[in-house]
Amino acid sequence: MLTKIFGNTPRLPAQLKVTGKAKKYCVYRSTSASAERYVGISNACDRRWREEHAKVVRAFTPKLIGEATGLSKGQAQAIEQACIVAGGLSSAGGHLSNQRSIHPSKPYYAKAVRYGNALLKKLGGTCPVHAAL
Repeated sequence: MLTKIFGNTPRLPAQLKVTGKAKKYCVYRSTSASAERYVGISNACDRRWREEHAKVVRAFTPKLIGEATGLSKGQAQAIEQACIVAGGLSSAGGHLSNQRSIHPSKPYYAKAVRYGNALLKKLGGTCPVHAAL
């Protein structure tokens, strides 16, 4: 589904590239009656959906963000981190209860977030929540 991205679009940082691995990751958001609280990645999306639906009391219902599926782990992490930046961590007054996917101390952090935003836009998705400005 994904093709190489050329032109001015940011590229996936080399540190997030893994060769020889299947592109099977997806990026999802939580949906609940209360609010968006989580953005996650999974290498087994169907299993993740079944696990949540099988719970008697579900914490949330996962929903795919745009067409963010069939991704490498690095691509999925970049999108997840871009959404974490957009939504803000609840521990810092934001909306999401996530742990960071990519730590800000990594030298490729800013490049990964730019790439994640560009790829998500290309896939027809948007980050589900945005921090209050």
